[in-house]
This record gives sequence, C-alpha cells and structure tokens, in this order.
Amino acid sequence: MGQFSGLSNDAISNEDYSFHSRSEGSDKFCALCCCGEKSLLGQGDLLRFDPSPGFNPFKKAVPKQRKHVEDSLEPHPNERSPKHWTWRRKRGPPKTTSRERSKSPRRSNPHSVVIGENGKPPLIVDELSTVGHPEEPDLSVVFEQTGHTTAHHCCAAWSEGVCQNENMQLINVDKAVLSGISQVCSYCKKHGATIVCRMVKCNKMYHYPCAASSGAFQEIKDMSLFCPDHLDQAEAIAEEEANCVVCDSPGDMMEQLFCTSCGQHYHGSCLDPAVDVNPVVRAGWQCPECKICQTCRQPGDDNKMLVCDTCDKGYHTFCLRPVMQTIPKNGWKCKNCRVCTDCGSRTPGSGA
Repeated sequence: MGQFSGLSNDAISNEDYSFHSRSEGSDKFCALCCCGEKSLLGQGDLLRFDPSPGFNPFKKAVPKQRKHVEDSLEPHPNERSPKHWTWRRKRGPPKTTSRERSKSPRRSNPHSVVIGENGKPPLIVDELSTVGHPEEPDLSVVFEQTGHTTAHHCCAAWSEGVCQNENMQLINVDKAVLSGISQVCSYCKKHGATIVCRMVKCNKMYHYPCAASSGAFQEIKDMSLFCPDHLDQAEAIAEEEANCVVCDSPGDMMEQLFCTSCGQHYHGSCLDPAVDVNPVVRAGWQCPECKICQTCRQPGDDNKMLVCDTCDKGYHTFCLRPVMQTIPKNGWKCKNCRVCTDCGSRTPGSGA
C-alpha cells in the first residue's frame, strides 16, 4: 500500500478534513466563490450584506455577460473609495526574527457535499476545484427572499461596482452577485466571477481565489487587478506597488506572490526558504510576516508553526489532530496536499 508523506496513516485518519465545505447542518457559503466560512483561499470573513435601497434582484433580469472586445491599454476608471479596509505596514525586507436552496429539478445544488466512489464524502478535496458555480445558480440560491446575500469580504470588496460608504461599509454587493450569476471566470470556467481586469476593453474576469491562482497582478491600494495578459501594464501603472518587497523590483511578475493579508508582493525565489510559485501556493498565500495557523486562524508561536512544503500554508503543531510532538526532519505536507505515492489518491485508505 502506498504511503502519504509527512505523517503516519493513523495520524492522517484522525485529522479534520472539513476545512472548506459547509459542515453538516450549516448553510453558510459565499454567493460569489461558493466556498464556506472555513475556506483556506484568503477570502476573509463570510459576511451577510444588506440589500441596496430600491434594488430587488428577484424583479430584475439577469444581466448578460460582458461582450468580448479587443484588449486596450486604457486604465479602468477607479470608482472606489480612497479609504481602505486593510492594514498596510511600511514596505521593506521581512523581519529576521439559514438560506433557502433551490428546489428546481433543473439544477443540482452546487453547494452540496461532494460524494466519493464509496458513497461517502472524500476526506481530502482540492479546494480550488470547488470554487465557483458549475452552472448559473437560481436567484434563491444566492439571495434570501429579503434581498440579503452572503459573501466573503474579499470576494465582495474586489468585485466590480462595489465600493465603501461613509461608514466604511461595502455597498452594492447584491448588484455584484446578480451580475456574477451569468459571468464565467476566465480561470476556472465557472459562474460567479465579478473581479475584472483593470484594462477597460479586456474581457477577463475572475473569482477572488482564481485571480491569484491565474497569476494575475492584484494591487491592494485601490483593489484593482491586471490579468496575466496585461502584467506589463501593471508594472507601468502600479509603479512601486509592483515591486517585490525583498528585491525592490518587479522582476518576473508571473513569479510574484500576493499576500492576501497585507497586499504586498514577493518573488518566490526571494523568500527564505524559496517557495515554488504555482496556482495552489498563490491562492490564499500569506507572507512570512502575516502567516497564521489555518486551523485556529491565529498568528504567533512561530517555533511551533509547520509550513506545508506544497502549499506554503502554516499550521501550529498543537492545532493538528493528533497533536504533533516533534517537527518532521524531512519536510511535511498538510492534509490537503498529501497524495499517495502509489495510486495518486488524495484520500487515505482508498487504495488497495
């Protein structure tokens, strides 16, 4: 039988694998990215947003998807408030030290628990594969009858048309959700995409986790995005914001990682140790200064923080189940990144 690297099979079988999906009896999920409140992809808190005054999604036609037009080098008009919701530290090198579900028979519920071959939910699921609506969701799936909708903070804040009011609250989130129903992500090809490339005539749009995974450049100062086709414009328009914190230059921007906490950029090769930049690492990545435990969602106890060799996410040894008493000498992979060396399965015990 193949082995899952990093931990014994007994330890693996006792770990909690409900990190991304809605737990049984819970109906909280993001109307945009479809992930739950325990998602590890950097979307922030799952929040319930009030309906916009005078706006009723159940009385409006679903807008058509943006028409495809040729790319342009004109920047996208900035309609966002100059005030920002996140903390930014001074640039410099890192320190050394209950919702209604659709009952229509025409669609399956896109938020139901995935069922494996044995008729039970698989223990390990690639969370990136769960992002987005597989097909256009019914209004009753993404909206309450009152017009309220639920979305992750970042999924909402980065959406086209969403801005802040004088009380620093996000507004027009319901309008963004309605638009996303018919809009397909350029990366995952599923519905719910509302984050657009800053170049006016560019047709690319993304879910928040997919934007990072695709290699797009995200500029947190005004929450704007440049798709991979327009990275050259990101360097020209974002100026110093496009620089890596460590080497203070943009370098190869496809090799940059965007910290979902502080918004700064790092080349994977500039980190110590170096990080292999790939879609799994990009999604929900946090820099060394901002890294928190993905289980307890708290920083600190750096000497007891294990970092996965594959996704670069951190976990306290005492938050693992069972608790890990010693640090592995030959590297370690988190529960979401382990793959059987023989059969390629991500589910312990599914092989021979």
